[in-house]
Amino acid sequence: MISRRKFINTGASLALGSLMPYHQNQNDKMIHPITSGAKQHWFGYYDKQQIDHSGRFALGGQVDTFFRSPTLKDELEIGIIDLQQGNQWNKIGSSKTWGWQQGCMLQWVPGASEQVIWNDVEKGKYVSRIYHLGKKKIRTLPRPIYTLDPKGKFALCIDFHRLQFFGQVMDMRRLLVRMVIFLRQMIKVFIRWIWPQVSMN
Repeated sequence: MISRRKFINTGASLALGSLMPYHQNQNDKMIHPITSGAKQHWFGYYDKQQIDHSGRFALGGQVDTFFRSPTLKDELEIGIIDLQQGNQWNKIGSSKTWGWQQGCMLQWVPGASEQVIWNDVEKGKYVSRIYHLGKKKIRTLPRPIYTLDPKGKFALCIDFHRLQFFGQVMDMRRLLVRMVIFLRQMIKVFIRWIWPQVSMN
């Protein structure tokens, strides 16, 4: 158990250290953007492999700039960024089932250095696409994926239809709760301020 004196000394050291000016040294890594242009670029989800094992190719999503939840009409362009060729963007596919947080589960397939997988919608059903970098071909699997086995042998998935439905249900419940709270407040105002005035008249 840490003593009170040690705790205070450690806290003071951290506080003073945060006030000291930051000096860059040779060991610091510079941060460089790997995409450009007017469109929005990002990668999701946080636990997915974005860069291949060679360190040359990075995955990303590209979409027109807008600030709202996406719909089925909003198509996400999926690309591979060549980090050794001036961060060249190469489109490999697209998806109409994606979100700002998790993207479309875009990732490299473990154990297959030239294969990329992501989720999409086809004829009203969720599917997943696998792109082969060398063959430049896409094949479709009849189910979406949520996470992959570390060796790339199998995948786990959830029922995205149910996830979307219950998400909407939860939003409706929140709305109803807010409406009830608002109505209670209005009733209190009516009873306290308006009703006495009506009664006096």
